[in-house]
Amino acid sequence: MMGVMKIEEQIDFIMATSFLLNPILAIVFCLNLTSYLKKLIVTKETNTKGNILWMCIASAFIVFTLTWMFAFTGNTTTYQ
Repeated sequence: MMGVMKIEEQIDFIMATSFLLNPILAIVFCLNLTSYLKKLIVTKETNTKGNILWMCIASAFIVFTLTWMFAFTGNTTTYQ
């Protein structure tokens, strides 16, 4: 029976997805940042909405998945 995934299955899915997509999105982020800076500095172009959109999507996904991974793996460090 197809039902709602358990929280452990959801976390495993998020971790597997982030393991595959984080490197790709990190490259997308870096390339878009380079293109964005090149448009601003070299060509003085102001049409950078596409670059900003992709940088936001990539960085939000990376931060989201890292936060979930660290929050639910139980590997927390406390500083005393």
